[in-house]
Amino acid sequence: MAPDIYCCEARTATDTEAVTNMVNSQLQLHRYHIGRESRDVTALTLLKSHLFKYQGHVQAALVLGEVDVTGPHLHTIYPHGSIDTLPFATMCFGSLAAMAVFESKYREGLTVSSFAI
Repeated sequence: MAPDIYCCEARTATDTEAVTNMVNSQLQLHRYHIGRESRDVTALTLLKSHLFKYQGHVQAALVLGEVDVTGPHLHTIYPHGSIDTLPFATMCFGSLAAMAVFESKYREGLTVSSFAI
């Protein structure tokens, strides 16, 4: 979506692609207007506002991740526009199994080398 903003899509591919493409365009215009990179809260607000407007009729569920000047952020955005901000997230198919692994293995300060097999 932006140089340091990434979005993973869940649910209906056409809806999520349309929403993320629209917000991507809005973020690009915003960056041109303000002359610096977009922040996490801008992308989050645009996504959740759009989904809230359609009250779940747009079947897009998203995981939004970014590192900005305030640090790393991870959010889940549901089709009705509600959000969760958590240290880890899973959504849709397989999410219960993935969440079980996260809940049992997650701890503060993990690094990539923590997962060496």
